[in-house]
Formats: sequence, C-alpha cells, structure tokens
Amino acid sequence: MRDGYDIAAPGYAWLTDVYKRGRSERWSSYATELYLQLSGMAHRDRWLSKLRYLLYEDKIVQSDAERFRDLAGVWLQSKPGADGKSQNPWIAELQ
Repeated sequence: MRDGYDIAAPGYAWLTDVYKRGRSERWSSYATELYLQLSGMAHRDRWLSKLRYLLYEDKIVQSDAERFRDLAGVWLQSKPGADGKSQNPWIAELQ
C-alpha cells in the first residue's frame, strides 16, 4: 500500500512510521481520533446505538485507550485473552 504513494507524500511517511518503524502510537492516535469524530456525530445525531466501530485494539496506547471510555459502539477485533477480555491491558480495564 505504501508504494502506491509518492515517496514525498504524507501518506508514505505515515505508513513507513507505523508499519516499518513500528510506531504504534501514530496508528493509535489515528484510530482514536477517527472513533471520537464518528461517535461524536453518532451521539449528536442520535444513532450511537447503531455505531459499529471495528477496532484492532492491540496497538492502542494507554493515553488513547482512556479516550474510548465506555467503548460505546466499539467492536474489538484483536484476539482476546483466555479470560475473553482484550489482551491490551488498558482496553481490558474498560471492559
């Protein structure tokens, strides 16, 4: 996917940081901000009960996990632990 971008494009740099350099905090920030925008619109327009945000939560960092609060509309996609909860300790705490 990264190779579809010009090497000078912001998308190329972002994909390099996240997937080549392993900077999961950048992906975490993106996923969190997207969720907050969508859930904010859903709450405002009264369709929060219909929101289905598919979140691969294994790369969500602690500071972003706290922003998901009650996980409204979030469907966790990463493999759960033996207890059925997320293997991400900060997301598991929200569950």
